[in-house]
Amino acid sequence: MAKSILRKALDAFNLIDESDITPSKNEKSSRSTSELEDSHQAAPDTDDPLAEKCREIAHLFDVAPEAVSLQETSDNQNGALFRVALVDPAFSLSLAISVDFLTAYLVEFSNSDNSTLGDIVDMLKLHGLVECDRDALEQGIGTLNSIPCQPIARGQAPAPGSDDQVHFPLYADENIQGQAQLYYRFLGDSALDDLSTDCAAIWVQKGELLAEFQAGTAGTPGTDVFGRPIPAPQNKTAKFKPGANVELSEDKCHFTASSCGYFFIRDDALSVRPPLHICAEQTQAAFAYIPPLGASAPAAEHLVELLQDNNIVQGLSPDACDEILDSFAARIDQTSLILIAQGQLPQHGRDAQIQLKVDCERKPGKILPDGSIDFREIQFGVDINENTVLARVLPATQGKAGFTVTGATLTAIDGKVANLSTGTNVEVDEDSDALVYRATIDGRVRLENSALHVYETLTYSGDIDFQSGNVDFSGDVYIGGSVLSNFSVKAQGNIYVQGMVEAGAHLHSESDIIVSGGIVGDKTRAVACGSITAKFIADATVRTGTDLIIGSYIFGANVRCEGQVIVHQGGNRRSGTISGGKVLAAKGIKASFAGSPNGTSTELIVGVDPGLEESLRRCQQQLALCQENLKRLSSLLG
Repeated sequence: MAKSILRKALDAFNLIDESDITPSKNEKSSRSTSELEDSHQAAPDTDDPLAEKCREIAHLFDVAPEAVSLQETSDNQNGALFRVALVDPAFSLSLAISVDFLTAYLVEFSNSDNSTLGDIVDMLKLHGLVECDRDALEQGIGTLNSIPCQPIARGQAPAPGSDDQVHFPLYADENIQGQAQLYYRFLGDSALDDLSTDCAAIWVQKGELLAEFQAGTAGTPGTDVFGRPIPAPQNKTAKFKPGANVELSEDKCHFTASSCGYFFIRDDALSVRPPLHICAEQTQAAFAYIPPLGASAPAAEHLVELLQDNNIVQGLSPDACDEILDSFAARIDQTSLILIAQGQLPQHGRDAQIQLKVDCERKPGKILPDGSIDFREIQFGVDINENTVLARVLPATQGKAGFTVTGATLTAIDGKVANLSTGTNVEVDEDSDALVYRATIDGRVRLENSALHVYETLTYSGDIDFQSGNVDFSGDVYIGGSVLSNFSVKAQGNIYVQGMVEAGAHLHSESDIIVSGGIVGDKTRAVACGSITAKFIADATVRTGTDLIIGSYIFGANVRCEGQVIVHQGGNRRSGTISGGKVLAAKGIKASFAGSPNGTSTELIVGVDPGLEESLRRCQQQLALCQENLKRLSSLLG
């Protein structure tokens, strides 16, 4: 019983933790309510907090620890007490100290030397009892036999202050407060377009008082009978802080809404969730209607102010504003998004569309097993008549700009223009909705570098020799035989040779060259702005603007190719071989074998632009000539 009362008293005055004392469940006092038990309990062990208190009192009175003991009593007024025996040569007395150290009682007194009252008071103060009342001590000595416990010293108990208070005008009653707290998590975490259908919230206006803070008052500290200060109990402080769209006044006492919306508290922060949901493109603005708690609801002027604050200026719907007000008035019990403003996405323009009316696919012929070219597989255009429609182009259209609900312009992208132009013998007619490409002559149509051409065709069934002479033609040239030595063929279109290109012959094409046989001779030269296809090359000089395709082998040739050099593996033992000479290819070389068993030098170079290499070679030649001239002039000048 005594320990239980002691625990409560010590905890009330913050003297020890409540967990430090574990009273027995079966402790019961059988003592009288009007007298103090004479029996003394033995001092507890050193781990007991009561023993610690006994040692503290012994230290304060400057007596031995054995002179202090715990005195049990069931008197509700006095409670448990610590008894202390003080011995002086002239007198002896016993005191009882309350567990809160606020009251000291005189229990026993004997005076063997007729000591004065002043002597007794001085002795008590010497032992630390500074709050001793002289009159109370005198009365206690006189009435000791009739009053078992006479208080002779009293301290001052600390007075608690008042706690911080926060008043929420929004909570009209406790029911609204409890309901609102259920939905604070949704308002703090969920997107407006993903709220629970059965959510509810408190609507607040801009500038409305959300909460009022009142600071608590500080407590008054006290003193015990030994003159030691007792701190006042600490007040409970409010932890609320302003969150999103909430302002705190300069005096730190008033929380007001800086925007209209739905009120919620999360992590001790007072916040307001604005009701507008604007999509990422800012082309739609919706009002999130949440069933209201209480009578709060927006008015028409509040919606206007909300739209102005969020710069919603275009695509507004008056009907949507009426629907919002009607929803609050009818207190509809489900959340919803009400579209209040609608912008316009940009309409991008359509790209131009090219509709080819003839087959312009290139078919450069088929490589046969022996490495020759099958002319039946060659197709570099279609024979057409004059005024034939070659293509129709639907022109690109311009885009139409859009706008956001905030009035910003969304730029539209215009369609891409058609990459098709007119070439040789082609004209364009402007139709009502398209560009029409037509042939101006009979000939063969070909699409080269995004340009349509119609070339005339020049055909020789035999050889290019003294009977035909050299050829220089503006279209395609078909030669049924060979190009003999020292004759030349020049064409703006393709050159087709079903035979050979013999030693000393020259071929030059603005497009492609196809030779069913070989190109031979150290003075033979074949130049094409496009590709060259042949069965083999021996000792000749060859230049190509794109690829060089050989059906069998390359021997001792000087090749400069701006694309790939490809040597197929034909049907004889030399097939797929590059032997001797110099082959320079910008984009790579493909062959089965390279080099010569008899030690002939074979030079292969890849990754170098032939045009740049040729320019470098000419610069080096000119540099050598300049150095030679410089030496000659230096010699003449001495």
